[in-house]
Amino acid sequence: MVRNRVAEMAPEHVFIHAGAVTIEGHAIILPGRSFAGKTTLVKALVQRGAVYFSDDFAVIDREGRVIPFPKPLSVRGPGGGRDSADVEAGAIGAAVGRGPAPCALIFLSQYEKAARWGPQILSKGEGLLRLIEHTVPVRTNTRFSLKVLNKLALRAIIAESRRADAGAASIKLINYFNRSVLGLPRD
Repeated sequence: MVRNRVAEMAPEHVFIHAGAVTIEGHAIILPGRSFAGKTTLVKALVQRGAVYFSDDFAVIDREGRVIPFPKPLSVRGPGGGRDSADVEAGAIGAAVGRGPAPCALIFLSQYEKAARWGPQILSKGEGLLRLIEHTVPVRTNTRFSLKVLNKLALRAIIAESRRADAGAASIKLINYFNRSVLGLPRD
């Protein structure tokens, strides 16, 4: 409850209900509702070399950069129930982010058992509307939230895809990131 209150009332930052990692110094934000699979996907990404920023809130500064919020990951058991255990990022071999990072990719996805991977790029306007759904202070600090979200949306690729297993999805997401954002050859 304390984290949620901080997320709602922070005067200099916008909190988005999302996981966040960096690859090559560029942030990926993974917005989603509770039980959408954010932590599972963040965990899979950091196990493949991404730097951990958060599994709960992507914290955005007034310039549209992502700030680390490295609380322990809330990892659910194999059945995916409501019970979770806090796991320190270092316990899963994750490097933890230390400073702000520009956001290069906002990736909207939700776990679905038999989902097929097929990323689609959203328009900036549609992406901004989708981000608002996950933005904590949008009702209490609307003007500031929209100003920051606009900066974020203008600088990042916003895409979505359904996804199945987080392990396989993390590899596809890293390849998509490398290809789309960094212009690197596909792994």
